[in-house]
Amino acid sequence: MARPLHPDDIVSRKDNKAALAVVERTHDGIDTHQPYPGKTEIEPITHDRAISQASFRRFMKDGVPPKETILVRWQNELSMELLPISQVELLDRSLLIGDIVKRSVSDAVSGVVINTFTKCTLQPMCDVLHSSGHTLKGLLPPGKWEPGNENLFTLPPAGKPAPIVDIPAVELRYAESPTEDDMVIYKDWIGRVEGITNNIFVKLSDNGVVEIPDESGQHADGTLGAFSVGDIVKTTKGTLRTGSWVYGRYSPNTPPVGTVVSVRTVTADVAWLQKRYGSNDEQEPPPQLEIPELESSDFQVYDRTRRPGGSSVDPTGRLSTVSNSETDVRLNLRVRFNDLAGARVKYSTASNPNTIPRLERQDHLGYDLNVFDVSSFHTDVTVQWQDLSITVEDSINLVPDGDIDDEHAVWPGEIAHTLGLSPVPGMPQVEQPERVGVVHAVNAADRIATIQWQPGSTIYYTKDPDEEEGVPVPMVSHAMSYQLGQKEDISLYDIEAPAALNVRRGDIVLILEYPSDPSTGRPRDVNWLGEIVDTPMDGRLLVRLGAASVVQDVLVKRESTVVALRSDGTGQLDGWDEDMDDDFDTDSDDDDDEWDSDEDSEEDEEMLATYEDENGDPMDEDEVENDEWESADGDLDSDAENDVMHDAPERQETPPLSNSETPLRTGEDGSVPSAEAPSEEAPTAYKILEGRIPDDHRFKFEPTTTTSVHMKRTQKEHKILRNSSSLPAGVYVRSWEARMDLLRFLLIGPTETPYANAPFVIDVYLPPSFPAEPPQVHFHSWPAHSTIGTVGRVNPNLYEDGKICLSLLGTWEGNKGEGWNASRSTLLQVVMSLLGLVLVREPYFNEAGYENLVGTEASKRPSALYSERIFLRAKGFLITALSSSKTAPGLAGLEDIIKWLYHDSKGPKLLAATIKNVEETLEKSQGDGELDGLTVMMNMKAGNAIHWFGVLLLFISSLLLLLVTISSPIINNLGLLHVELGNSSKTQDYIVTFGTFGHCTSNALPNGHDLCTGRHIGYEPAALMSRVDNFGIDSLSGGTSDALTRVMVLHPIVCGITFIAFLVSIGAGVVGSLAGAFTAFTAWVLTIIVMATDFTLFGVVRHHVNEDSSRSKAYFGSAIWMLVAAFLLLGLAMCILLFTCCVSRRQKKKDAEAMKEARATIPKRKKRCGLF
Repeated sequence: MARPLHPDDIVSRKDNKAALAVVERTHDGIDTHQPYPGKTEIEPITHDRAISQASFRRFMKDGVPPKETILVRWQNELSMELLPISQVELLDRSLLIGDIVKRSVSDAVSGVVINTFTKCTLQPMCDVLHSSGHTLKGLLPPGKWEPGNENLFTLPPAGKPAPIVDIPAVELRYAESPTEDDMVIYKDWIGRVEGITNNIFVKLSDNGVVEIPDESGQHADGTLGAFSVGDIVKTTKGTLRTGSWVYGRYSPNTPPVGTVVSVRTVTADVAWLQKRYGSNDEQEPPPQLEIPELESSDFQVYDRTRRPGGSSVDPTGRLSTVSNSETDVRLNLRVRFNDLAGARVKYSTASNPNTIPRLERQDHLGYDLNVFDVSSFHTDVTVQWQDLSITVEDSINLVPDGDIDDEHAVWPGEIAHTLGLSPVPGMPQVEQPERVGVVHAVNAADRIATIQWQPGSTIYYTKDPDEEEGVPVPMVSHAMSYQLGQKEDISLYDIEAPAALNVRRGDIVLILEYPSDPSTGRPRDVNWLGEIVDTPMDGRLLVRLGAASVVQDVLVKRESTVVALRSDGTGQLDGWDEDMDDDFDTDSDDDDDEWDSDEDSEEDEEMLATYEDENGDPMDEDEVENDEWESADGDLDSDAENDVMHDAPERQETPPLSNSETPLRTGEDGSVPSAEAPSEEAPTAYKILEGRIPDDHRFKFEPTTTTSVHMKRTQKEHKILRNSSSLPAGVYVRSWEARMDLLRFLLIGPTETPYANAPFVIDVYLPPSFPAEPPQVHFHSWPAHSTIGTVGRVNPNLYEDGKICLSLLGTWEGNKGEGWNASRSTLLQVVMSLLGLVLVREPYFNEAGYENLVGTEASKRPSALYSERIFLRAKGFLITALSSSKTAPGLAGLEDIIKWLYHDSKGPKLLAATIKNVEETLEKSQGDGELDGLTVMMNMKAGNAIHWFGVLLLFISSLLLLLVTISSPIINNLGLLHVELGNSSKTQDYIVTFGTFGHCTSNALPNGHDLCTGRHIGYEPAALMSRVDNFGIDSLSGGTSDALTRVMVLHPIVCGITFIAFLVSIGAGVVGSLAGAFTAFTAWVLTIIVMATDFTLFGVVRHHVNEDSSRSKAYFGSAIWMLVAAFLLLGLAMCILLFTCCVSRRQKKKDAEAMKEARATIPKRKKRCGLF
């Protein structure tokens, strides 16, 4: 199987090893998929014969290489080519310090590149023959320059000098400085060079030297662009005449060609990033620096390759954890030796003492022409893996980690904290996590991190009271105590490593505390700026002061640094510039005709929505708009509403709910069958509520509209939604009589997805511009549940601030025909799009551009991990809806639905279905099944995430037991036994309800109120019924029944013990699981006693009432079934807690042994002393 390729890889043709190329685009490299590549690339783009013309035309439009193909830029000719991967061979993979890598795309373990060791092949300067007969010294660009070609320049018959091989990149430096993307320092400011303008000094064949602007010259192959020392340049005689002559003077007989012998930067465009902490210089430097600034002592280019004294290149030190940058090489890069004389001695041999040729300055008017081109290179890297082991790897044996955006991925040395936030006393609207620590190692396969907590460390977050629920709160300050506490293994889903706090090797930071001159208050040196070169395990940072006059590494407290420039490019305007869309307007008919194939046109036509009546005959838009889209019997044509699933490449089915008897599927005509008719107890799918609009409706205060057009369309939308055949199962719509333009949708997550059985609430507003403009929607993204773990979005299209990214809503720029259409689009289509396109089985591919990754090997594991996180995040939604129904925003008006769906014995029992689903997932996860994030998860789930489901079951059990305890006479109609009296003249009205501490008789008082006994331990139900119902009961049965009521004092005791079990088990880990399981077992045993007592006591009464000659009827009440449910949930919770206890202990022992072996491979490092 061919190695997977990535952008910037160096490859060669398999049938021609000398033909080198750089990979520019791959099918999986979505960041490179800019459309219309022919308009953005200078070189012409061709394609291999193995690629069809239709595939090539599609690529030239969308910019996405077909699967198993790549776009390369050849180095020996000015062209780019789309060709199959099978035709090339990988030579080198460019990796930088700080990159996250894996050994293969399917590996769980990733690591950080901490050092690179690149060896280069260099091409020395050579003789170049000009057509005029003159000979120049220089380096020609890639191309065919052999004698006999009809070129202005050719190589001599002897060709190029022999290349120099195996030169470490650390011995080289750039030939020119500054260059674009360099980081520069000017006075108290740092910035990044975005563009430069140079003058070049050209040595002509007559030994004259003239300074000219570089834009007035051309390279030997006729192209324009920046020049470096050693380039051959051709210009015009007019340019020479007006140039600034350094040596000689203009001669019309001298050909206008020569060698660039020096480069002088005239202007540099700089984007200023930060200023020195404590600087009084409020005025930002000019965006364009000129020669006076560039050549002043205040200007400096930051050189990452500088190292502290004594830090030499030592191959035996490859396992050091301190990073040392080297020159970042690329093909055809122009370089110099740091020490040419030393290199000549080092690489000379007896047979070839002149391995590295040298051009003497005196032969070239004092200019240094000892420059070389990098013609090829090969890289080894050292990687620190998540388990702290360090290895040396060939770069081509590693792949970039495609899942670095995982919110729950951490690496050793990072700061992490527990999820739950609590208020800080005396600081309003400020919260802090319970514990803060440093990650020491990660078991990536089981998603477990080893953290050493640091007692006394603080991270403060501020919460805006007006901010939307679910939006991440910003960090305001942090301080590490550096006191080493206990180490603990903890799930990655139970911690967060804040990106604002953590850094990566290669990041440039400002130092807040540095030595300064007391007399001036200014630093004596550039000691306020440095690069992260190590992240020690105590939480501090090792910073290299690379701009100081004497380079040194210093240990700095993390809170004493501020990141100025991140090595991974985050926080920058990186990638495709959206402003370029204006330059490449795709609306042009000419452009479309040029690149569109017939295939594409057919696809566009299929995207248009169409409507049919019940006979399958097409309908025009006027008929649809004039209410003629109803069938003859009044039912709406389901095919009309569901015709187009926006944003989808093809029609998708709406997955079934767990309570559906048969999977929901589309019919032959593409329509979606309606849900079964709800039972009498089930809430209706559509309902108009009376009363005021709830305060938690996102659009409550938006203006209403009373225009006839708006009202007519609003009524039509409601008409569609209230039709029983329209809404799929699991969708509930609520609106308000006072505001029909406000709606609330409850969507139950489809089965076979990570969202199964979880509730999702969406508020809808039909603005005054509706239907010309799409409806406004808001997704209620409840905050992450601290007891179940996971943070972040629940779907790439569902934002934490409530935004829903969907082309149908106008919040995403989709393809033609996918946007909102006033005459065709409906709210029902919005619902169907959410169910069929957002709440899907593999939400990872909902991310923009990721649809091209479906089915690729590289996307399998990232997709599975994403689904795993969403699985837990969705369960957090479920817990929020059940435990915070009064406080969680978005649930007002939906309370009866939530109760029926999850709690009601006559409902679909989604809570029980969810528990069963989790149990099945855990069971499958213990085997060897392939990880998919849905049915098979990380082994650690069984030992941690399920712990919180056990905790949830204990909480539900305690609530059920509490309800049983406060049954009649506290809650009149909630009882263990109900008796409908048959000997009364008011048989229909008299019902005796027996509870834990007494009983009530309904309508017994003259005013129609209930007559209830006082609350006390023990009463006489058998004697009571013998009196009021006139049935006979033997003294033994009656006495036993009445005596057993005293045992019901155990009800509140069992309830209390169960609640204690819940509180104890909140402490996750071995201790919490063991203590919770023991307490739950005690409650479970007592529940058996209570349950046996209640069934015996009231079973006797029930039997005698139903067997006597009276017309009375006795039956068990809902309270006794609550007791049975609590008994079952208690038993299940107890088993779960015991199971997680065993798993945690086994995992901890296993990880401890693995960590011991891993640490044994790490070399000990000498202690360092910092400046501060």
